[in-house]
Amino acid sequence: MFTSIHSKLIAVWLLACFAMILLFVMTLRYTHESYHMALRQEISRPLARVLVEESPGLSAESNGAGGWQITLARYARINPEIVAYLVNQNGEIVASSLPLDELKLRQVDTQPIRQYA
Repeated sequence: MFTSIHSKLIAVWLLACFAMILLFVMTLRYTHESYHMALRQEISRPLARVLVEESPGLSAESNGAGGWQITLARYARINPEIVAYLVNQNGEIVASSLPLDELKLRQVDTQPIRQYA
C-alpha cells in the first residue's frame, strides 16, 4: 500500500493532521472549561456580595448556618436556576439553597476557588 514516496508522504501528512486536530480539540476543551469556570465565578460574585450584605453577622464559622440556609432558600425560590452553597475552608457544605438532605455531595473541591481568588 505504501510503496511509493507519494503515498508515504500522504500517510505522514494525514497522521500529522490528525495529531494537530487532536491537540487543538484538547486545548480548546481545557480553555473552554477554564473560561466558563471563571465566568461563573465572575457572574456569581455580585450575588455573593448581596447575600453577605443582606445577612450581616452570619458566617460559616458562627452558628449562623441555619440563617444562611433560610437566606439561600429564599434566593432559590426567587430564581430556581440559582444553586448556592456556603462552604467552610475544608469544602464541607454548611448551608445550601437546596435542603441538605437532597444534596448529592457533602463536600466540594475548593481548589478552583483558591485559584481564582
